[in-house]
Amino acid sequence: MRKRINSHLRGALNTARSGLKFVWSKITNTALLTLMIAVGTLITALVALQTARDSHDQVQLLKRQVAFNASETRPFLRLKPSISLGKNSRVLVGMIELGRIPARVTAYDMLVQVGRHVVEPRGGTFNTGDVLYPDQPGLGIFQTLSKEDAASFISGSDPIVVGECAIYGPITADDTRLWKVSAASRFDSDAELPTGLFANEVEVPSGTDKCDASSVRDEWISQLKLHPK
Repeated sequence: MRKRINSHLRGALNTARSGLKFVWSKITNTALLTLMIAVGTLITALVALQTARDSHDQVQLLKRQVAFNASETRPFLRLKPSISLGKNSRVLVGMIELGRIPARVTAYDMLVQVGRHVVEPRGGTFNTGDVLYPDQPGLGIFQTLSKEDAASFISGSDPIVVGECAIYGPITADDTRLWKVSAASRFDSDAELPTGLFANEVEVPSGTDKCDASSVRDEWISQLKLHPK
């Protein structure tokens, strides 16, 4: 009986050894190892890709935060033209500070054209040191219209095109950043509101103290060439 049990045990052990040898042969099989390595490499690549995406998202978030912080520490000047008709008809350009900090206007200029006629300006570039505060009325400049110019506009014979520009920056002495804002609008007698033709803003070198409204047309044409409709 004992011999029979021992025989069965030896048979079981031999079967187990054969099974282990079979499993080990499969584990050490080159094709299987290659597949396992490939799977591991794929998992590693996926983890690296996700890490890269997370890093990219963090960089983009940081860029947006920097841009937002920059917008909080600079003025934003906007130009708003209008027309006043009556005994003393004139075109007005209002400068409004829309940012969170005050703006100092360095220079500004405007050009009025009625039909093909350019209205002679009161002067060249206007140099100033006006400070504009948020939530305040702002600064206004105007160009007087002759009776003939006003009449041709009122009758609908000629539209009025207004070009304007301004140089401005922060009020603190240690912040020398400056921006130039340019815009052009068209007024028609049968429309209540002007049509915006062009608006652009660029940073200009420190010390810039002039802007020429007559160049707004060239800026407009240049933008049309860069971004055709």
